[in-house]
Amino acid sequence: MGQFEKRRFPRVDSNNFISYYHLDENDEIYSEGFGKTKDISDVGLLMVTGKIIESPYILIVATDEKHDIIEMKGKVCH
Repeated sequence: MGQFEKRRFPRVDSNNFISYYHLDENDEIYSEGFGKTKDISDVGLLMVTGKIIESPYILIVATDEKHDIIEMKGKVCH
């Protein structure tokens, strides 16, 4: 018997290098790091980093297949 996915939005495997920036409550950058995405959905992504994410707010910077820069600002959940 297989397991059923209970998530509202399906996750897609991803394997992209990213830069991330810790933001304070005024959207000011106070720390940065590098990581890698593992999966992504319409409402979030799973990334692996070498450091603990210290902030509840984060800015993620990546490039797409055309090498255009993508910036995503969000809230850290876990």
